[in-house]
Amino acid sequence: MRVILTQEDCRCKLVDFYETVAKRAGIKFDDNSMFDCRKILITKRVQFEIRSYYHEQGMTEEEIGITLAQYGPKASLQETLETPYIAEIQDGFITEYPRSSV
Repeated sequence: MRVILTQEDCRCKLVDFYETVAKRAGIKFDDNSMFDCRKILITKRVQFEIRSYYHEQGMTEEEIGITLAQYGPKASLQETLETPYIAEIQDGFITEYPRSSV
């Protein structure tokens, strides 16, 4: 499923970005939900805005790179002038933490 985003939707920390994408896609989630960064693709413009946000927060390029490598989506979607900010989610993007019986 493809989701069209705004620049502001993308200029935030990763968890907030994933929540925005899920909301725009009409997917319900709660505190037991977990996002799988392997199940979402984005355009390079989206990645640029996420990187810019973290840079504004004082993170170094190395820290940003490590964060995106571990928790970030892959910037492999083609963008157009009309729609530079796109995310594509795949099955399994959101899963639930198992609830403890304790």
